[in-house]
Amino acid sequence: MIFLGVILLLWVCSIRAAGARPPSYAAWAADSAIARGQGNGLDSNGQPTVSYEHGEFQWALRLLYERTGNKTYYDYIQKGVDNVLLPNGTVGGGYSLILSESDPVFLYLYTTTKEIKYKTAADEFRAQLDIHSRTAQGQFWHKIQYPNQGWLDGIYMGEVFYAAYTQMFQSHNQSAWVHVDVQQHNPNVCYYK
Repeated sequence: MIFLGVILLLWVCSIRAAGARPPSYAAWAADSAIARGQGNGLDSNGQPTVSYEHGEFQWALRLLYERTGNKTYYDYIQKGVDNVLLPNGTVGGGYSLILSESDPVFLYLYTTTKEIKYKTAADEFRAQLDIHSRTAQGQFWHKIQYPNQGWLDGIYMGEVFYAAYTQMFQSHNQSAWVHVDVQQHNPNVCYYK
């Protein structure tokens, strides 16, 4: 009985010593990732990189900033994007829908800052969609090294940006809206050849 009492006392003390619970687990996780320098647009060697993970983290920080108003999250988004942009707003990175996961953040920063470099980056990725290889049904190839393969996550990555860009800058571009529709409503969308 005494042993049980000691365990209970230690448990209660450990809860108090641990401090208050974070206001949200999203904020706790974001703060932890920021403290480690993750998702800042740099790889482990400190070189600029645009990646799926970077884009997802930027998107999450945007939602967290909009919910909390904590400018730390907005500033980290901007710093992370600025790490991958050249001063003229261009981005290196190749030919892949994976890179387009960061594109909505370019649009967001352009909307909030009106800095032309963010629109230039968005324009660069939008131009890529015009020449991006497609399946016979019209869906984007996931990557150039996967001919005729359209992956479900590729639809998510490319289409969010494609629709947002079209709505923001080309709302009357009917062919772009048709392409967005093809990506989402094609019964052969997950066909692999």
